[in-house]
Order: sequence, then C-alpha cells, then structure tokens
Amino acid sequence: MKKQITHISVIQTSKVVALMYALMSLLYTVIGIFMVAFCTGPLRAAGIFYILMPVIMVTVGFLFMLLFCWLYNVVAGWVGGIEVTVEEK
Repeated sequence: MKKQITHISVIQTSKVVALMYALMSLLYTVIGIFMVAFCTGPLRAAGIFYILMPVIMVTVGFLFMLLFCWLYNVVAGWVGGIEVTVEEK
C-alpha cells in the first residue's frame, strides 16, 4: 500500500531534531571539559568552544530543520509528497 507524506509538522519536527543534536553534541562537551582542564593556550580556548558546541548545534539544527520542513511543505503542495510503501506485519 502506498502512502504519501504531504505535510510535516514544522515546529514539532524541529524540536525533535534539536533534541537529537543536543544528545549527539554531548561528546563535544566531554572533549571540551578535558581540553579546558588539561590544556593551555589556544587549545584551552578551543575547549571552551567545544563546551559551547551543544548550544550552537541545537540552535543551528532547530533553525535549519524549521526551514527544511517549511520548504518541504511548500514543495509537497506543488508536486505531491514523498511516497512510501507500507505493509502490515
């Protein structure tokens, strides 16, 4: 059976993607903490950037997904949505 995705919830999808970015970026935070604790000079400054990486990734991820979902909804209105085949298991 074929189904078509004709609309994506812009805000809800963006929130989910932003949370996924937050979880994935925690690795940067751990690396940054070690860099700030054990490095000096430019590496220490880079460590501070790494600690801030989750905020940057969440913000940028949310905004780009917001734009992507909006564009998808516009294009799907013109040409139809993505078509997928589903089956009962």
